[in-house]
Amino acid sequence: MEEVKTALTSVYKLPEDDSLKVPISIEEIFFRDIRNDIRAEHELYIGNYPGSFKEDDVRQLFEENGIEVGAIRMKYDSSNFSKVFAFVETYSEELVEKAKAEMEGLIIQERKLRVRSSKDMGKKGQQVEYKRRNGREPVKKEDVTRHMVAAFVSFIDRQLARETVAQLVALMERAKCALNTAFCLQEDESLNVPRNIEDIFFRDVGNIIKIEKAKDEQEIYKEEEDKEEKS
Repeated sequence: MEEVKTALTSVYKLPEDDSLKVPISIEEIFFRDIRNDIRAEHELYIGNYPGSFKEDDVRQLFEENGIEVGAIRMKYDSSNFSKVFAFVETYSEELVEKAKAEMEGLIIQERKLRVRSSKDMGKKGQQVEYKRRNGREPVKKEDVTRHMVAAFVSFIDRQLARETVAQLVALMERAKCALNTAFCLQEDESLNVPRNIEDIFFRDVGNIIKIEKAKDEQEIYKEEEDKEEKS
């Protein structure tokens, strides 16, 4: 990892100070962009709850039945807004089975709940639908770091295609090989995400960069005005 850091610092002539830092880590930027692609290991589908329910209401429904849950993704049918459902992350297969046993068929405000594992959804399930729309499996939560590193290795590949200085090419190749080894990246495309890491990064920090650039231009314009006034 130190070799990778040294090689990249040399290739891109990174300063030793904090002048190139942005106020959010690359992991947070990456995770925020791909989080809708992520598949929880233990996940429940819940449907047909009251249309007025918000995320907190769904969470409370599980908690009242002794089911501890994590992230909740609320969904609705775009052709029928009263048809609501959600995918709910739990922490074990035991909790998934408990929720199915205790909550399936419960009557809430004259509506009969449907609760099942998202893995049991068949052709109507989340993962089958996701794969149909995206042509690939959803990202596994535990693999997010490796997805991010794989995206960065792809970025290095794109940079290598543009680089002509032999010494820099050698450094970048070493960085790429070291990252592949350190994170046990597969040679296939199983860790690919649908967006380039530079697009993800720029989309999140673009406004920060633009603001700083606009400030610089304004200062230059002011300096030119001052010069004209003095002359």
